[in-house]
Amino acid sequence: MSDRERASKIAQTLHPMEVALLQAVGDADGFWEDELAGKTGLDQAQVRTVIEWQKAKGCLEVADTRTSQWVELTDAGKNYLEGTPEILLLEKLRKEGPELEIRQLTSHPGLDQREAGTALGNLRKLGLVRQAGEGRVALVEGADTSPVEAAHELIKKVHEAGRIDLGSLGEGERKIVEASSRKRGKSRGIFRIGESTTRMLRWTELGRQVARAAEELGRRPDEINQLTPEMLADGSWRDRPFRRYNLTIPPPRRTAGRLHPYRQFLDSVRRKMLALGFEEMSGELVEPEFWLMDALFMPQF
Repeated sequence: MSDRERASKIAQTLHPMEVALLQAVGDADGFWEDELAGKTGLDQAQVRTVIEWQKAKGCLEVADTRTSQWVELTDAGKNYLEGTPEILLLEKLRKEGPELEIRQLTSHPGLDQREAGTALGNLRKLGLVRQAGEGRVALVEGADTSPVEAAHELIKKVHEAGRIDLGSLGEGERKIVEASSRKRGKSRGIFRIGESTTRMLRWTELGRQVARAAEELGRRPDEINQLTPEMLADGSWRDRPFRRYNLTIPPPRRTAGRLHPYRQFLDSVRRKMLALGFEEMSGELVEPEFWLMDALFMPQF
């Protein structure tokens, strides 16, 4: 089979998602995997599936890879959308203070004792609160609260994006993420940092031939896989092509029920005993003896 014939055969059996990839990318020399979802209208899982199909057919190859770090909120971080523990304590000091007992300040309904204690320690380090006698703290008037406000704004920013590239953040934002990220052995953290690797792909010569063959055949991503009664009723099938059947695809494997291995062993022993001349017995004495003794692993002598 020549390369042209092989390309034509592959083009005839392409899945509509593969056709969508061919039309979206066109004759580009190279394209990044993470950009394909927006171009093809497929989700990331579908994009990865299509890429693996095309690689298996010899139409795509990996030209380059790049690794990037991303940031997303942990469950604890999502709980801080209305305000971080530091902001909640500052607001309580402004409303009920400016001076409060530490026990009264840290007994905030939205925080547990551990969170409140950690937040109070952070406020002291930032110079936003000061000691005001035995077991009391006071708000430092005129102190710069931008560090805690910046952390809250970053939480909202990451929440809106869902997941954001770490490299796109400013230096100050990266420091906040690194200081508040969840690390191994640390039970709580506001941010989670992860790594993802994306690939640059390019067409092989066979892939370019398949793309040309698919164009000549008029392949479209909206081909009909299954004709429904609704399509017959409204006539929508008339304006869309039907996907070709691929008779070379093996059918799904049918898995029939199987005997339990111990049942097979018992049947084998029974056949051998009968072949040796033994006879099976049944009756009111033999059957209860079997179930109450042998079946319950109580040996008889």
